[in-house]
Amino acid sequence: MKKLVVKLDLHDDRDRSKAMRVVSGFE
Repeated sequence: MKKLVVKLDLHDDRDRSKAMRVVSGFE
């Protein structure tokens, strides 16, 4: 999951917010 977080940092805050919701679903 760490690698995924690094990739999210490269995206905009909006995209990261959406991605974080998806990640939360897996957790």
